[in-house]
Amino acid sequence: MRVMENRLYKLGTLALLPIPVLYVAPLWGIILGDAHVTKFLPAKGTRGGKGKNSRLAFEYGAKNRVLAFSLYNILTTAGIKCSYPRLRHRLPDKRTGKVYGSYSFKASASPYFTSLRKLFYVETKPHATKTIPKNIASVFTSWDLAWWIMDDGSWTGAGVDLNCHSFSLADQGILCRMLKRNFGILAHSKVTSDQNKFVIYIPAAQIDKLRELVLPYMLSDYLYKLGL
Repeated sequence: MRVMENRLYKLGTLALLPIPVLYVAPLWGIILGDAHVTKFLPAKGTRGGKGKNSRLAFEYGAKNRVLAFSLYNILTTAGIKCSYPRLRHRLPDKRTGKVYGSYSFKASASPYFTSLRKLFYVETKPHATKTIPKNIASVFTSWDLAWWIMDDGSWTGAGVDLNCHSFSLADQGILCRMLKRNFGILAHSKVTSDQNKFVIYIPAAQIDKLRELVLPYMLSDYLYKLGL
């Protein structure tokens, strides 16, 4: 416990996060994936105006129902109040004409999540940009890595792609160095087939080591992302 506490203080405001979140939820892996830390805006007609604090928001495609409910259970067990995951359907996709469903839910607004937003976001207009804290390696664990893979990972036939193309190459560099420092995994950015985006690639030579690290935390529905 003491060692982890010392590592957490290296991230400054992250030390303000509640201990249950730090120890019972793979928070960092979740944030690298499809989770967002949003500014809380109360509904129109309610008192209080703009919310002072931020909250975690999650949205997973309908096929990832197991992931959504597993995360909901982890967070609520840790004492974090969350809305119940609901299946919602969007308007037909303009490219395919198909209607896609997704499970979404939110955690209650908290000053702890406001601190988290300050670490992971640059307040640009019209939308804030998600970025990577330079010292994320101080807190990133195998559990976080497993959730990152379940969320953003894809099996290529030999290695694993981490589809983090929304992050800059500089941020991807921070993540690659974190993988090497924390887990001894050698990874690198590679260009995607459309030549306009980059993802992080974990090559075949690193897969046995990767599996050993994350298998204890992987949900069985997502073992295919490790080629199993």
